[in-house]
Amino acid sequence: SGRPPSPAMAQAFWYQWYFHTPQGVEALRTQPEALCRHIWQVWSPSWTFDEATFDRSAEAFANPDFAAVVAHSYRHRHAAAPGDPAYAAIEARLAALPTIAVPTINLHGDDDAVDPPEAEAAGRRRFTGPFQRRRLPGIGHNIPQEAPEAFAQAVLDLA
Repeated sequence: SGRPPSPAMAQAFWYQWYFHTPQGVEALRTQPEALCRHIWQVWSPSWTFDEATFDRSAEAFANPDFAAVVAHSYRHRHAAAPGDPAYAAIEARLAALPTIAVPTINLHGDDDAVDPPEAEAAGRRRFTGPFQRRRLPGIGHNIPQEAPEAFAQAVLDLA
């Protein structure tokens, strides 16, 4: 939208701007384990993940394109990198912020340090169809891994 985020949201999104810098890309390239472990801990402060869980995700760090893909994703999000021209028409439609009429279940971790539950309530007006919001106590930003049962139940409830 071009409007600056609140100071609290800017602090929560620090990593997105970090990945716009050569230093951020270099950190993704040379120390992805330390960087991503830190991000996981900040995003989900109440989640005590084990090494096996982290290691399964860390396999992605071995991909030679990992740093470039992650950096491009965040740069594109902030209009600092081009998108794929094949999706330009879809992106233009989404930029108009159309309403969403399909049945929706919004899951939100109460401990999400990136997108606090209070910040997400404003987006509700975009949904015009059946809508449920389920807040998950003790859960942070990574709902599929932190609360797989609640995640699966939401999918099944929409089936």
